Order: sequence, then C-alpha cells, then structure tokens
Amino acid sequence: MYNNNKDVPPHPLNYLLFNDHNPTTKNFQQNIRSYNLMFAFTSPGIKIDTSYNTGRGPPTFRIHGQTHHLIGSLLHMPNNPPKFAQLYIYDTDNEINNGLSQNPMARDKLQSAIVPNLKLKLISQRQIDGRLYNLPTTTERIHELHPAYLPLQYPLLYPKGEDAYREDTPHKDHANIHTTKRKKVTLREYFCYRLQSRTNEAQTILHSRRLFQQWIVDGYCMIESKKINYVRQNQQQLRVDKYINLITSNDHPETLGRDKGKRIILPSSFVGGERYMEQLYFDGMTICGHLGFPDLFLTLKCNPTWLEVQCKVTQSNLTPHNCPDIITQVFKIKLTQLMNDLKHGNIFGNIIGFIYTIEWQKRGLPHAYILVFLHPSNKYPNPKDIDRIISAEIPNKHNHPKLFEIVSNHMIHGTCGFANKRSPCMVNGKCIRYFPKKFHESTIVDQDGFPVYRRRNDGRTVLKNGIELDNRFVVPYNPQLLLKYKTHLNVEWCNQSTSIKYLFKYINKGYDHITTTLLNDRTPNGAHSQVQDEVKQYLDCRYVSPPKACWKILAFPMHERSPTVEQLYFHLENQQPIYWTNNQQIGEVLSKNTIKESMFAAWMHSNKICPYGRDLTYHQYVSRFVCVAHKRSNSWGTAHYLRKLFVKLLFMNTMDKPEYVWQQTWQWMADDIKLNHRKQGNSIIQLTEKETIHLCLTKIENMLQANRKSLRDFPSMPYPIGYAPNQHHNKLIHNEMAYDKQILAAEFNRSYHLLIDEQKSIIDTIIRVVDTQSAGVYFLYGYDGTGKTFIWTTLSFAIRSNGGIVCTVASSGIASVLFPSGRTTHSKFSIPVPATQNSTCNIHQSSDLAKLLKVTKLIVWDEAPMCHKFTFEALDKSLKEIMHNNMPFGGKVVVFCGDFHQILPIVPKGNRSNIVHATINTSYIWDHCQILRLTKKHEELKQFSDWLLDIGDGKVGQANDRFSEITLPDEFLIKDYIDPVQAIVEATYPNLIHNYSNTDYLQKRVVLASKKDIVDKINDYVLSLIPNDEKEYCSADSVDKSDELLNPAFGLLTPEFLNSLQTSGIPNHKLKLKVGTPIMLIQNLDQADGLCNGTRLIITRLGSNVVESEVITGPNTGNRIYIPRMNMSPSDSPWPFKLIRRQFPFIVSYAMTINKSQGQSLEHVGLYLPHRVFSHGQLYVALSRVKSKKRLHILIHDNQGIPKNLTTNVVYKEVFANL
Repeated sequence: MYNNNKDVPPHPLNYLLFNDHNPTTKNFQQNIRSYNLMFAFTSPGIKIDTSYNTGRGPPTFRIHGQTHHLIGSLLHMPNNPPKFAQLYIYDTDNEINNGLSQNPMARDKLQSAIVPNLKLKLISQRQIDGRLYNLPTTTERIHELHPAYLPLQYPLLYPKGEDAYREDTPHKDHANIHTTKRKKVTLREYFCYRLQSRTNEAQTILHSRRLFQQWIVDGYCMIESKKINYVRQNQQQLRVDKYINLITSNDHPETLGRDKGKRIILPSSFVGGERYMEQLYFDGMTICGHLGFPDLFLTLKCNPTWLEVQCKVTQSNLTPHNCPDIITQVFKIKLTQLMNDLKHGNIFGNIIGFIYTIEWQKRGLPHAYILVFLHPSNKYPNPKDIDRIISAEIPNKHNHPKLFEIVSNHMIHGTCGFANKRSPCMVNGKCIRYFPKKFHESTIVDQDGFPVYRRRNDGRTVLKNGIELDNRFVVPYNPQLLLKYKTHLNVEWCNQSTSIKYLFKYINKGYDHITTTLLNDRTPNGAHSQVQDEVKQYLDCRYVSPPKACWKILAFPMHERSPTVEQLYFHLENQQPIYWTNNQQIGEVLSKNTIKESMFAAWMHSNKICPYGRDLTYHQYVSRFVCVAHKRSNSWGTAHYLRKLFVKLLFMNTMDKPEYVWQQTWQWMADDIKLNHRKQGNSIIQLTEKETIHLCLTKIENMLQANRKSLRDFPSMPYPIGYAPNQHHNKLIHNEMAYDKQILAAEFNRSYHLLIDEQKSIIDTIIRVVDTQSAGVYFLYGYDGTGKTFIWTTLSFAIRSNGGIVCTVASSGIASVLFPSGRTTHSKFSIPVPATQNSTCNIHQSSDLAKLLKVTKLIVWDEAPMCHKFTFEALDKSLKEIMHNNMPFGGKVVVFCGDFHQILPIVPKGNRSNIVHATINTSYIWDHCQILRLTKKHEELKQFSDWLLDIGDGKVGQANDRFSEITLPDEFLIKDYIDPVQAIVEATYPNLIHNYSNTDYLQKRVVLASKKDIVDKINDYVLSLIPNDEKEYCSADSVDKSDELLNPAFGLLTPEFLNSLQTSGIPNHKLKLKVGTPIMLIQNLDQADGLCNGTRLIITRLGSNVVESEVITGPNTGNRIYIPRMNMSPSDSPWPFKLIRRQFPFIVSYAMTINKSQGQSLEHVGLYLPHRVFSHGQLYVALSRVKSKKRLHILIHDNQGIPKNLTTNVVYKEVFANL
C-alpha cells in the first residue's frame, strides 16, 4: 500500500505529543481535542454522548446518530465571531486580530519574533495533490470521502496537510506486482493500515490520545457512510417480482425494468440492520431446533489491565483508554483462544455447536455473549454435575490465592443495595440483578428452568469499597477458565425451554439503540406522508464508541455460529421471485436459461430423477445437494396480546373446544407472568404451575368482565380459584364509579363556561330533575354541529363528580365510543336483536346489571331515531319490572337524543309506512317525552348548515312529499372526467400513492355511495392502486344446522352458491387486503376497547388467520389489535335459511355506504351517485358528514356516464309531525 506519512511531525508538535514530563505537554495532551479544534477548518456534525464521562471511569469519545461534516462560509456572518477557516481569510477586516484573539500563544509568538506573512489560496482546479482544495461556492457540507477532509478536520494529525484517503491509492507501489482482483485500497483498508504501529513511520495519530479516539470514531462513520450511500444510491436499480407476473405482463418485451416490480430496501446483508438482526435470531432458533436447548451461557468481558495490554501501552507511555486499538485486538485474541479452548480443550466436554455475539459496554469496552451446545454424552443433568463446572462461592484465600484475587477483582457484584443506592444496577431501590442472592447449601434448578447455585454460608468474604461481601454477591464462574483469562468470565447453566427467550435476547438483541419517532414528511402539495427511511432510522439510532469503531475497521466478526444455517425457500408454481435492474428489458430478463430455476423447484425435479432423494425431507436434502435460497419470517404477538386474542375468540364463540385451545396455549399466554413476578421483586418466591395458571385465568376473566362476560359462561373452561374482582362485588357499579371526582368537577367547570345560553339551559334543566330524582323522559332534538355530544360529556362530568352514575349509550357503535364509558344500547341493556312488540331486555332481577340500573341517576341514549321503537319499549318494560314502578322507565330520568333528518330505523322489506311507524315518535313513550331543542351553530357554518337543513326538511327542489329532484351547486360537482370512479377517487384521495399508509391522511376521508355493489367497485379500484402485496382471504360458508334439520334441502346447497351470497352486515366471500388498507368493523368486538361496529382501522400486518391493525378513529386511536376470523350471520336474513360465514369481521373502507357513514366524523367526502338514494335522510347524512363545503366533492351521472347536476332527495315529512 502506498504511504506518504513517514515523516515525523514538526518539532513543537512532536515535543508536545511525546514528552510526558512537562506540565505544558500534559495539559496539551489532556486537551488535545480543544487544541485541534482551534486549527480545524471544518466542523464534525456529530452528537457527542457525554453521559458516561461523569464518573470516576476513564473518558471515552462516544457519538450518537448520523454524522455530517461542515466546512462553512469563508466569510464570517454579521454579529457572529469568526471561526474555523474564517480566521485565516486575508481579505476580511481585522483578520489578524481575529486569529490572535483566538490563539494567545500565537499572539505572543508574533510579538516576540519576526515571522513571514502567509496567505490561504483557494484553487478551483484539482491537478496533482488533493491538498489543492476545490473552490467552494456556498456554505455546505464537505464530503467525508474527500481527500482533504481529514487534514482539514485534524490538522494536528496531518500537520503537513498531506492527503488522507484517496480512491485511486493502489495496493502496491508497482503495477506489475501480482495483486488481488481489486487493485485499489478501500476506505476501511486505509484506516486499518493507519491503525498499525510501524517503527519506520511517525506515531502522531496513535499518540494523540483523546483526539485518536475521535479520529477512530470519525473514520468508522466514514466507512459506514460509504456503504450506506452505496445502498441508498443503488437499491432503486434492483427490482423483484414473481415470475408468473412477468410472463403475464410480457406483451411488450422491450419494457424497461423500472416499470415493473417493487424496490428492495436495506438488505439483510447489511450488518447491524433490522433484517440482519432478525435473520440472526432465526438462524439461532434453527440451530436450537436442530441441536436442542443450549447447555451453557458464557459472558466474556474485556479487562484493560491484561498484561498484554499493559505491556504495549507502557512502551508508548499511554493508558489503555487512549489505546482502543490495542484493547480491541487483545480482546479478539482472547476470544479466539477461548473459543478454541471450548471447542478443542474439552473443558466442558464435546461441543457440537455454539453462537456468540459481540457488544460494547456503555464506556466502550467489548464483551462477548456465548451460547454452547454440548454433545448428549456431555450434558450436566443434575445439580452435582453443575457444581463440577460452575462455582458461585469465594475460593479459599490460602489454598487458592490467585483464584481468590481474580474472583475478588472480577466476579463480585457490587457494592449495591443499602450500601450503595446509587449503583447503576439499582432501580426503584432494588438491584435489577437480584443481588444479594440467598444462601443455599446445594445447587437446585427452579421451576422456570433457572439454576440456583450453591452458596454456602462459610464465612469467606471479600472487602470491596470498605464493605465485606460474602458468597451471596459472587457471579458464577468456572475456576479453570477464570485462572487462564483473568477477567470477568461468567458461566451459567441452561438446559430448559423456558430460558430460551431470555438467552437469545442477549445473543441477538443488536447494538445500542434509542427509541425514535419517524416524523411525517411533506409531499410537494403540502400533504403529510409517512416516510419510512430505514437508512436514516439506522443512523439516527446507533451509538459508536472507539473500541467498536476499531472492531469494525479491523473487520473482526460481530457474530459467529456453528453449525451453519441454510435458508430454504419455497413457493407455488411459477411464483419464484425474479430480480433485475432498472435498465434491463423484461424480454431480456425472461430469456435467461436459469429464469425458471429455484431451489424448491430443483428439489421437486430431483425427486423425479433421483430415488434416493425421495426419502429425504426438504431440509435434509441440502446435506447432499447444494442450492441457494432465501426465506423471510415474522414473529407475532406478546403474551398480553395473545390473551386479548383468546378473549375475543371466547366471546365471539368461534372456538368449538375452548378448553382444548386453552390447554395447548396457556403457557404462551402466561409467558410474561413469571417475568413480571420477578420484576416486582419476587425473585425468591417461585410461582408454581398452578399459581401461574390462576394468574393467567384472572387476567382473562378481567378482560371478559369488561365486556360483561365471564369464564363461567363457558362451562368447559377452568375458572380462577377464589376470584375476587373488586371490593364492591359488582364490577359494573365499581366501573361506573371509578372516577376521580375532583378532576371531573374541574372538567365540568371548564366545560360549563364554554356552553352557550341555549346549551346551559338544557344542562340546568336535566341537572335539576336528576338532583330531585323526579321521573322524566326527554328528547333532545338537534342536528349535526349543535353540540349534542359536548352537552352529554358536560352532563356526565356534573353528575359523576357528585358520585352519581350515568349510563351513556348510543344506537350505533361508532357513536357510543364518543361517550365516556359509552356502550351500544343492545349491549348495555341486553336488548334482543331483532326486537319485537313483546320483547323485554334479558336482565334478571338479581343480576349485576339490574343492581346497576337501580342506582343509576341518568340514562342518556344518543342516535335514538335510528332505533326501532320496540327497543325503547323493551327497556321501558324491563325497568318498570326492576324498579317495581309503573311510571315510564320505572321512574328513571331518561334523555334521548338525535336528529330525525338522518336515517330512520331499517325495516327489512318494509315500505314507507312501516319505516315511519317504527320510529320512536310513534311509540307510546313519545307521549311522555318533553322535547328540548338545539338550533344554534357556529356562524361560519351557518350558511352551509342552513342549506343542509333545507335538504333534510325536503324544502329544496320540487314540492314533493317523498321524492324530489334537486339541483346541486356547481361548486360541489365533478363534471370533467373520463372514468367516473377514477375521478371521484382522485378528488377524495389526492396524491394517494404518496399517502396510502399515512394514518392522518386516511382517517378523515371516504367515498360515499348509496349501494353496496358500487362501494365494492370503488374499494377494489383504490386497492389496485396501492403498491403493497395483496393477500386474498376466502370465507368458509355453511347453513345453520337447525335450518338443515327443518329442511334437508338446505344441506344440498353447494359451497359455490353460498360463497356468492352477499348482504349487509357480513363481509363478502373474498376479502382482498394489503398492508396500509383502511378497514371498518361490522361487528362489535370489544366495546371496552372501543372496537365497535363502525370503528375504522388501518392494517399493519397480515397473517393467515389473524390480522394486525391500528385504530384510526375515536378516543382509542393508535391502539393495535389482533382481529381473528369469526362466524357471522345477518341479523335479518334475506334468505329462507341462516347463512354462517366464517370471515374477518370487517370491510375495506376507502368507500362505504351512506348508511354506514352515519356517526362518522369526516373532513373530506366524495359522494358518488350513479344511482339515486332510496331512503329517508340518506342525502342529508351524506352531505352533512363534512363541516365545510370546500371539502365536499359530488359526482352524478346517468346510465350512459353523462354527468348530471340533478339527484333525488327522499324525505318522509310525516316523521316531523309531532316534534
């Protein structure tokens, strides 16, 4: 390799660096980074982590995040002092004074001697030497790969301004000398070369102490930056797609690759990336599955006082912390020797496999985590065998003085506890390592699979920091290894399945990171877009210390494992992935002879021609044959989410044998219980299996009771022993009173002052009736935007702050989640579906619900006009019976609320008369209702709302009692289009491709249509635009068994016929989904978590039988849930039999029917009306979803696709007669 830095540094610098006996030189050496900064022309844009330089330990240079390097303006800014290269510019005012003010030593030298004048000259053309710097044109970054960067940044290390790394540096001085295929020196090789100490070269860099640390870290960042830049710049050229997709789209073979497929992001081959770490974990678990559980877990830490380190640093008059290169290389030698001893020294027996990974302590020292797999003949199955290889006791000081000294220095934990509450291991007053341990006369293995080592109370102690520590503070070790390596070398026994996750967390947890939030970036039109930049995320999260930088520069492996793991890939026929670049033509890609080949296809073909291979499974085949493949997996679900999923499956009745599922999976659902038990400080008391099951069942029972269910409702399921939910013995009453009254009182006062006079009058009226407990039934009549929800919230604050109970319910699920502790009416009051004239609520007199209703002071029922009158009458009958009072609703104060302009009760196959006579104002209850009105809206909304009210009242258009043709204003209409579906989608979802995964963008937008088939068409179109992979889910359909018994002909219905059936209330047979797709629930899943009919979510992951999604509407926005498939049937079947469809309980919601949109809070609505509305209030509901007319887009056309400005409005005016 070519080298041009053999000369020693100038005399003053040479004296300051290598003379250790002068106070001036010591000051220079200690503050060398500051002195270097005085002469530096550039500034390293880095975040220095100083949090670990506050104690007594040696200082370290540790950075966090991404680096960039600034050279800045050559002219200083007004009102700012000059710095860096600005101090050297000759044509600025007071330039000499500027420089001398920053450098008193130079000032004294100038005044005491004659020195020549120097000029800084900028050369615009690079000719021979990289020291001739290009002319800057603006205040910008200097690229870290520029040959002049290091001399500009580290003038003390490159005192003669010589070039640093140059891309054209050859490996050899002479071109005719045989060399490797790559003839130029890489950036890593340059830094690796500079790290070596040579007698014929200057030692300037290696003796620069803290500046050396900075130079190493900066160098590693430059190396990694170059790698990442290559990935960032070249990944867009590589594309992938399925072979069959290229075949079907190969109508134009000359099509360039950039027009097909999808891009690949940060690859799994990038060391330290997320995919890389995931792949290591999968490889480790594969080894574990092949060899069995690991037997030993070792931790080797670096010891700066090793004799090899001390000898080297003493020769150079340095300290270990100033020589991270020496520490790194010695540690690697020790680690290599340790692995050789383990594999070939038979210290623990015959080793058949191992895994190790390297990490760095907070101050930068490396340490290794090692898992060892022993041959079955060398296992240590009982405690006596463990005692032969592992000790957790202080050795005899007189019999084993060397071992005693090493254990005292390296294997004693502490001091911590009461003696040192400021120890790093102390959290909340307790040691996170659970020291001190308990004395034990013999070694045992607890029920969780963790060993409890022998720690006898033999009186042996070690004095540490003035405190005597006994065997309870000893970290387990192997005496033979400890004597040889003289450092912290922890050895733990592990051979139980329950310890696997704990061990692999350490083996493959990755580098030091911090938690980050990816912020929304803006698209050119100003909209927000979620930018997932894996490169930036990796850089922003990393920490880099000098030893780590040395390790990576010297190309030492971060991970090692044996045996090797081969990734097996499988696929369906003609669906293997094909890779190509942007500029390749698709015809050229498909013309390759190997295009159809894959490892899985080769195995299938080999079985045809090789009889021997037919006896081998796929994974056994690779031991005889060679191929290349790739596999990607994902892990799902913590114990908490698995319990929630199990609860959903229970109360949705989707498991035929829930007890069998429980028996097979309870260990997974209880996975975190023992860990939490340990974290709470109960490390000594071990949970038995029976106690663990009880705690897990208790958590499940609590979740069920939040939805008014219980494990007792499932006779085959076990019940937690002695379960006591709360002190009140009535969980419903307890939940309704579990509020902070002071906070509610403050919220009431704040909200009450925001009310207008009209709203205050209504609040005061209802509070007076509640306070006197006078029977009363009220109906609050108000349209959208008049503040009905705000009134109910304020009213709830008022009554609950005084200890009263308010039952807030709504007819629709989406409206119920807007109330504190809101529920749907059918769920809260157990109203049967459908309700009939003789229906009553399923409430028993002695039930918890009956007791709750007896002490309830107020019942609020929102969206009342959309419920059938029989539901109100069912509650009225039940409350009269519960309260033993024949007054309406048993003398309770009940307030209904709603807007009769909106959609009325749905009566299957009902006519206008049936619908009108199903409303609440045709019930006998209406005779007892007092009507309260809300009429005032905000002034800026008044003009738009007045127009909406006229539509709702049927005053716009021709005077017709039912159907009327109305003309819509041109400002709302879309008239210029080719494809109407495309036009309405583009108007509602502008820049969709840049925002398709943006939650904020999706949650407030929707396209509305009057019929379900139109909605499905729009959803399919939008889904086709999304670039993510599509997954199709098909339902399993059947006829209810009771219908088959009544009519055997129903049992002859084919699956194809059942799959073709569609109706509201259940999803279609085929459900096409992609990650990022917005969906809407069509069933109540968990009202306690706000998962009601109408809740909108966005898909985050797709599984075979479970979908992970994130809530994007309501107060639970941001919550992540798992949705399983479930059995569903329409509440009112349009067929002579009951269809049971097992499918996910949601639908895609880029578009939805107008009826489904009622209760939704939206900001951007596209109304698509190729067919007219057909029911009362539909047009009013669709138009009133937005609060501003600027965010409403309407597209109407006839059967020929010709745009129109006329549509139909349906209003049943008789429904307003008695309001």
